[in-house]
Formats: sequence, C-alpha cells, structure tokens
Amino acid sequence: MSPAVAHAIAGGIPAAWPSEGVLEVVWHGGEPLTIGVKAMRELLAPFEQLRRAGRIMHVIQTNATLISDEWCELFVEYDVSIGISIDAPPELTGNRIDWRGEPAFDRIIAGISKLEERDIHFTAIAVVDQGSVGEACEILDFLASLGCPYVGINMEEKEGTNQHDETPTIDQARRFWRDTFRWSRDNPQMKVREVEHLLEYLALPLTARQATVLHDPIPAIIDRAAELKYVQEFRLGINRCKAICEFFAHCQGAHAGNRHFEHGNFLATETEHCRTSTQAVVLALHDIHSERRIAV
Repeated sequence: MSPAVAHAIAGGIPAAWPSEGVLEVVWHGGEPLTIGVKAMRELLAPFEQLRRAGRIMHVIQTNATLISDEWCELFVEYDVSIGISIDAPPELTGNRIDWRGEPAFDRIIAGISKLEERDIHFTAIAVVDQGSVGEACEILDFLASLGCPYVGINMEEKEGTNQHDETPTIDQARRFWRDTFRWSRDNPQMKVREVEHLLEYLALPLTARQATVLHDPIPAIIDRAAELKYVQEFRLGINRCKAICEFFAHCQGAHAGNRHFEHGNFLATETEHCRTSTQAVVLALHDIHSERRIAV
C-alpha cells in the first residue's frame, strides 16, 4: 500500500463514523512488518489526527518473527493493538514455517518476549488443522500460558494459496468445540472468540438476531457496490443461505472468499468454513446442553 492510499482512506472516513465505540484499522495480510518501521510510520501518519481524537485504533496481525525494540517503540507510540499468529506447542505447529522451510516457532516466541519486556499486551489467532484438531485442551493451555487474554481459532480452510485437502471434518471440529466450551468454563482467564461470539449472540433478544480508493470516498464506494456483478452474485448466494440454512441467523452467510476458493463462484451456500467454524460450534454447545439435560 502506498502512503497515497492511506491518505485517501483516512480522509474518506465520514465524520459520523463510528456512531459509537472506536473504528479499528486492521493491518493484516501476508506479514505487515516486512515493510519496515519507517514505511509503517508513513502509513499510520494520515490516521494520527483521528487516533488522537479517539475515533480510530490500529490493529496489527503479525507472526511476531520480526518484532524488535524499534517496532515495540512504534507500537507504544501509536497505541497499536497486537495480534500474534501462533498455533500451538512446537510439536503441533509443523505448518508454521518460513520461506526456507524452517520452523518459525522459536522466532515467534522471541518476538512475544520482546512484547513482554515492554509490557505490550497481545491477543492471538491459532490455526487448527488435521494434526491438531484433537488437541483442543493442549492448544488452549499453551496459549493461556503465554499470557494471552483472548484467542481466535481458525479451522484450516481452502482459501488463497492454501488448497490442502486434509482440512478438519465437521465431526472433528464438533469434538474440538465441545472440548473448547468445557475448557472455557474452567479457564475464564482467557476468552475464546468463537465461544464469546456464540454466547453473545444467544444473549440477544430474538428481534435483534435478524439482521477506487484514491478517487472516491469510502461511502461512495459502498453505495456503488450494489452495481458490481460479483456483489450481486454474492447477495444471491446470501439469500439462498437465508432461505435454506438453520444456522443463518447466527452466521449471516459464508464469507465471500471461502465461497470463491471452494466453489469458484459466490452463489454457493455451504462451505467447509461454515461447517467447521460456525455449524460445529453451535452443535458442540447443543451437545453439551443435551448431556446436561440427560444427566439431570
């Protein structure tokens, strides 16, 4: 991203955004820290007036291998929220490798240590695959041991360059989420994103459950989106989901990326991501509730 794009995005944020809370600007995709501290400062600069006014906050998702003292100074200066991509103990993280094919675990831990030295808190995202899907408690114990207060679990999926065939099945995912719900009950010090999202959804009243950058401001781009063919196709797919899927009220339809990479279009409905990261979570909680009813 060029500084010109960052300026256009910052300048295009409407005065009414956000109506409440803080708007998150998320730096994610690939490895954001590879651009270097100087270039990142140039990208953050256009947002600084908004940040100082309390309207936006920055979030960086990183694998932590490049975190240095200089990066930590930037994180503190701009009050950046840090998310670390780390999956599990080393024996379960064979897929976290660098471009040379070398395991990245030790360097990830070294980056986390840099954050701890500066008392910079972080959250985590962990990818669960066929090799680790049966180890929910071990994974969660490990992440909690790092001092992580909040973690998101991503079931491995076919997306982008990852077309691996051995993704977890819905039954494997369902068992994983059952163990995760039980672990979360006994370990409230660390929140699991999918558990929290489902419980927050179930706490809602029923009525609340239904629901180019350089030249154009963000609202104009959004207004024009309905004219785009792929957006129209995606809306048709969403409507199909709504008509046939009993999980729709919770998930609001599969992500566009998953539809495209799994099916080659946006009209498809159910995806592997749906099954393992939404349906299996709901079914796991249903399993636990049923077990309690039988016990009573």
